[in-house]
Amino acid sequence: MNNKLDLKEQTEILVKLQSIDSGKKKINIMLSRVDDQIKKLDLELDASRTIVVKSETALDDLRKKYRLQPCQQLIKERQRQWKPL
Repeated sequence: MNNKLDLKEQTEILVKLQSIDSGKKKINIMLSRVDDQIKKLDLELDASRTIVVKSETALDDLRKKYRLQPCQQLIKERQRQWKPL
């Protein structure tokens, strides 16, 4: 009788271990998918950062251009108005 009980217990333990192993495999697959998603998001983030930096640079260039133009025009006008003695 003990052998039968032991065999039954061993079978139950084996079933539980297989269930745990199956769950572990499912979890690893899900984690792998999450890692892939994170990598994709990191790439998108890097691309977005690059776009932002380029946009900021373009805006800075435009600001400089349009700030300098009125000053340069004013200087030219003053130079034209200036008459040497």
